[in-house]
Amino acid sequence: ARAERLATLGELAASLAHEIKNPLAGIAGAVRVMADELPASDQRKEIMEEILDQVHRLDKTVHDLLAFARPATPALAPCDLHRVLDRVLVLLAQDPAAMTVRIVRVYHSGLPPVHADAKQLGQVFLNLLLNAVQAMPDGGRITLRTALRGVNGADGDGAASEARAVEVRFSDTGPGIPAPLVSEVFTPFFTTKPRGAGLGLSICRRIVEDHGGRIEVESPPGQGATFRVVLPLGGADSRPGGLP
Repeated sequence: ARAERLATLGELAASLAHEIKNPLAGIAGAVRVMADELPASDQRKEIMEEILDQVHRLDKTVHDLLAFARPATPALAPCDLHRVLDRVLVLLAQDPAAMTVRIVRVYHSGLPPVHADAKQLGQVFLNLLLNAVQAMPDGGRITLRTALRGVNGADGDGAASEARAVEVRFSDTGPGIPAPLVSEVFTPFFTTKPRGAGLGLSICRRIVEDHGGRIEVESPPGQGATFRVVLPLGGADSRPGGLP
């Protein structure tokens, strides 16, 4: 039943995207033409920049809705999670808000590759990092930790041959998530932010689950928030007995 609802939502989203994105592109193009014809000192240019900003915001909302309703099938290949994380951190560094946030990397020295779509996982990791940055407008620390799962039935630094999954953990020193809201953060369209459609974490969960993994969150009072992405070694089709 859930699959049928998502399929219906996907068709609706595709139809809406076509009907909305084309007019938005027309509005943006017309505003740019008008703005280019005005002198730099004209105050109307500021109004036009605000219009363009709102158009881009709507376009992103439509894009997020499509990504949630009609997710792309992962292109699975051997994937070095540390390399994906490092590339995402380069992108994060371009965000001015991240300048006051210190990144601490605690990487497992023998982490094996996973069978995954590096681009999609990068999207997940960047979303989690941006959320952490936004939760700490006055600065703070984000700790990235990778580990093996299923070593003697628990987390650890043991041999990869004994592991059944890998974990990527994102911990911040922000205010955390209020207890009543922790269970809601992955719900589609749920958000506490003044901007955004509330689909970012829903899309993250969909991507991780399409890889045969799971995403979890915990936020003890006064201790920030921690998101864990757990991925099976070998990919979505190699999970005998499920994830640890």
